[in-house]
Amino acid sequence: MFISGDLNSRTSNLPDYVDFDKYLDTNLPFVCCYDMPNRINSDKSIDAQGKRLLDLCISTGLSIANGRLHADKNAGKFTFSSHRGESTVDYLLLELDDFSTLCDFEISKKSDNTHSQSTTNRKKINWDKSKDEVFASKIRQKNR
Repeated sequence: MFISGDLNSRTSNLPDYVDFDKYLDTNLPFVCCYDMPNRINSDKSIDAQGKRLLDLCISTGLSIANGRLHADKNAGKFTFSSHRGESTVDYLLLELDDFSTLCDFEISKKSDNTHSQSTTNRKKINWDKSKDEVFASKIRQKNR
């Protein structure tokens, strides 16, 4: 499963996983990442939504690809720019096991006509509310 988009969250460089602690019982059912690549983020701010996003990653085993993979590795480029400054609020989340599945990941430079291009080429996706329980069931199954 991949989740991507504007998550309106600022996470700085805080970890999105539970670090190994040799004093804890390793049989506990929490996410522990021994081979997690370092994550770099040019955005040094964190907000409440960022803390929630990190909690989501920790509780589900999802990891932030930004600043870790491919062209954005060790860069952690900003994903939003305005007259007030730059930030990273758009993310790609996936499981550590799926890092090798992803063949490319890059934060593109902003162009002057980004808005007009993105709105004309965008396909609208509507959530089917009747599939809520099926989706939740698959997430629960995956986390067992």
